Amino acid sequence: MISRRNALAGALGVCVPTAILYIDGYWNVQLAVLIAAVWGLAGWSLSRYVSVWKQMDTKTSILIVFLFVAVPQFGIHADLPIPADLRIALWYLFMGAGLSFWGLGVKTASKTSSNQHQRSPTSAD
Repeated sequence: MISRRNALAGALGVCVPTAILYIDGYWNVQLAVLIAAVWGLAGWSLSRYVSVWKQMDTKTSILIVFLFVAVPQFGIHADLPIPADLRIALWYLFMGAGLSFWGLGVKTASKTSSNQHQRSPTSAD
């Protein structure tokens, strides 16, 4: 069941990057729709497991921030022969895809761990 908080996080995920791209003057509708979908999925899936965020250690948090910020910006750099607005749109796409994968991974891991706890046999000692 979808809560209001999860729906709001998904809606913000859809609106914020696409609004920024629209204000910046980016007009490729297909890529903008894909970016909106990826960020909406990221917002929805990550808002469902806020408790996992609170349990993460500092090293993991730093690594995640580094991966989501550094990889798109240094991988899709200014020396590539693509326009600046496409480069920024691709940054949003890669960051949103990474966040979506992380959110879905947390969901998958939580389902797997809950199934393992339910199936663990009890000993008759």
